[in-house]
Amino acid sequence: MEQIQVTDWYYCEVDDSERRLFAGKKIDARKFFKKGKKAKVPGSIFLDLERDGKIPDPFYSDNEKQVQWVEEKDWVYSACVDMPADWLKKIEQNPSQWRIHLLFNGIDTFAKIFVNGVLIGSTNNAFIPWRFTLPHQRIIKEGKCTITVFIESAKKKGEELTHKYGLLNAPFDRGRVYIRRLQYLTGWDWGPRLSGASLSGSVQLFLYHFSRIDDLWVRTLKLPQGSSSDTAEIETTVLLETFCEMSALRVEMSIYDPELNAVAKLERVLKNPRPGVQKINFSVNIPSARLWYPRGYGEQPLYTAVVTLSCNGEKLDERSVRFGIRRVHLLQEQDSRGKSFLFCINDRKIFCKGYNWIPADIFPGRLTEEDYRSLLEKVADSNANCLRVWGGGLYEHDAFYSLCDELGILVWQDFMFACAEYPEQEWFLEQVHQEAEKVIRRLRNHPSIILWCGNNENEWIYYMKHNTWKTLPGHKIFDSILPSVCEENDPERPYWQSSPFGGDDPNSPDSGDRHNWFVWSGWMPVEKYLEDTGRFISEFGFQSLPHPQTVRAFAGENYHSLTLTDTPFLAHQKQDLLGNIRLLRYLYDYLAIPSGMDELIYATQVMQAEALKLAVEHWRSLAFHTAGTLIWQFNDCWPAISWSVVDYYRRAKAGWFYARRFFAPVLVTLKRENEELLCSVINESQNELTADLVLQTLTMDGEILCEYRHPVSLPAQHPVQSLSVSLAELKVNSPEKQFVVATLYDRKDSHIICRNICFLARLSRIKWRKPEVSLKSIKIKDGNIAELTLVTRFFAKSLSLYFEGVAPVKISDDYFDLLPGEEKKILVTFSHPVSEKDLRENLRFRCLNDLFLTS
Repeated sequence: MEQIQVTDWYYCEVDDSERRLFAGKKIDARKFFKKGKKAKVPGSIFLDLERDGKIPDPFYSDNEKQVQWVEEKDWVYSACVDMPADWLKKIEQNPSQWRIHLLFNGIDTFAKIFVNGVLIGSTNNAFIPWRFTLPHQRIIKEGKCTITVFIESAKKKGEELTHKYGLLNAPFDRGRVYIRRLQYLTGWDWGPRLSGASLSGSVQLFLYHFSRIDDLWVRTLKLPQGSSSDTAEIETTVLLETFCEMSALRVEMSIYDPELNAVAKLERVLKNPRPGVQKINFSVNIPSARLWYPRGYGEQPLYTAVVTLSCNGEKLDERSVRFGIRRVHLLQEQDSRGKSFLFCINDRKIFCKGYNWIPADIFPGRLTEEDYRSLLEKVADSNANCLRVWGGGLYEHDAFYSLCDELGILVWQDFMFACAEYPEQEWFLEQVHQEAEKVIRRLRNHPSIILWCGNNENEWIYYMKHNTWKTLPGHKIFDSILPSVCEENDPERPYWQSSPFGGDDPNSPDSGDRHNWFVWSGWMPVEKYLEDTGRFISEFGFQSLPHPQTVRAFAGENYHSLTLTDTPFLAHQKQDLLGNIRLLRYLYDYLAIPSGMDELIYATQVMQAEALKLAVEHWRSLAFHTAGTLIWQFNDCWPAISWSVVDYYRRAKAGWFYARRFFAPVLVTLKRENEELLCSVINESQNELTADLVLQTLTMDGEILCEYRHPVSLPAQHPVQSLSVSLAELKVNSPEKQFVVATLYDRKDSHIICRNICFLARLSRIKWRKPEVSLKSIKIKDGNIAELTLVTRFFAKSLSLYFEGVAPVKISDDYFDLLPGEEKKILVTFSHPVSEKDLRENLRFRCLNDLFLTS
């Protein structure tokens, strides 16, 4: 196999008079080359137009409205490749033995493909790759490959299909449900409507001789039993596509351990294989197998399987995949309060803690592996172990899943259906079947994926209106087609019909997974989280403004003088004015509404972080009755006012820094229940926990009013141990002036394992004092890293550091609580050398205490 990357692309608009030219089977490709401008592939028509100055930056202010015309148009992408002379010679000598394939790894969506002016095929699905066989004779004759891709307006296609088949209920854009493309492109409550044409994936030409490897699948059949010297049994399935008759085809299979040492080699010879698809299975025993576990529960060893295809000593093709040896099981057992919803990896119970993941860009074609690495390392650094890939986006790039495999991040994978009714015409169901089959085959080798889920909220939304989900248009897709395709192509992984789902009421707290939007969307107080005892909370969230630099990017340098009702803020708040009103309403109830924009940004981020902390710590304290909590959402697809904890430019909000603490493997949680304080110790670490739990009642100036000690002994990865202490025993007599600190000390050397702080009244009712934070010392390391030592006279709540005129690229901790007299060391990394003098002059603090004292 040989290949060429097609990189030299041009684009142009197709006017109404030219559209008819694509109705036939031939075109004059030169016409569109002459009028074309340079394009970048993978990419998007919006990026090409912005690069050429044809449209303004869609992300700035309300420019999104000015570029809506783009989706009304048809577009052409063109490229020309000079075919290698040796390719042409080989084909000319033995045309029946050779195949040239043209592969598109992403086309959005309805396209006709012409090669040297001749129609070779069309596309109708943006979620799958498209492979076409090129006509030999025209390639040989021309000596080149001219590729013309005519992409029709998806908006017009959606309107046409809706008119033909009927209107279905769907927010944002009703026509989207008839089209198998990224649903969020037509707008969502956190994203813009930027819905144009694109070649969103790479484009390649392949030359094959005799045969090619179409698919390689590795699955774990049996885990080692007991001793580490036991073997694991795996099965590999190889699918081959053979072009012509031949005497023999040799298939060699090699398995390598994580250090790339060969642990198994097998081969099979196919005698006189016929043209068509061949399927070969290998059963392989892996000695001393090392099992793959999620982050925090073990290691992530990845094995490699390599298949080589040869004929008469000539290597024809080779395919390799990485895989993990692991089994996944979704435990659903009836109990007194319903039915469990608990993932087990290699028979070990896992508490899933993490986030919902949306596409990391409204133009996903421009995302690189480094973009994914930057974001996913932030997921891992926050002590999370699970992501749910939401069903209105895309089946992510291969790099995403490979990095999740490496980092031990579990993936709940939705199929791409969201918040809508879907058609059930046979042509649509067939598209869904083909899509699901291709997607599963592409992704099923990744050990990180633990669940296939039919859709996002379709059944729940329909149920709320009709009191049943069984008559949902599209029900056949989720109840019949998808589960059968999963069973046929990936029987070891569980399938789940929807999210949320679990019974007659899809959002039941007693079984299945659950979305809690009663807080935020339902305007409920955040304390309502404490009443939710759902079995697996797969969605809940709270909004905040993004980082000041991100606000500046969409609102301009004068953003300080704007309000939440001004155009830039309304344009980037996709819940309209109600979203920003909610921000202010919750601040009014729980914190305070500051007058300055930077202070408002800080306040909304702390409000978000405090709400998430309350919820996550509550659900973790219920393990394994509750077996998972996934925050909506981790990331953004553009600079937005949203539920994300890391904004579009990958700037962490307060919620991300809080998450590192409330997702920590060892955690102490505190919550007031009337006149009692419930304290829970959680040990998800791989080590036995032998510690002393110390509860202290403190005043704002650090006076210790009471100290309560309790020994704690927890086995490794034990869910929770709880105790209840009365407020009277803790000598709490003035909740507005006192707070409780829970500290876990290692019994061996008395070092602090973790700490948590509980206020016994709403923060808005606390009698705050000005903390008087000071910088005790600065040490400069390697020129651009500063170690800061901070100290405070009075308790400082949610202390945050910032620097006038310069932004650090990394900070070791932020938005933390600081006890009176306690020293806190912070490492701050800058992109350039810094001096102690500059840092002292430019360092500033924000603190929740000051917010209350100045509002």
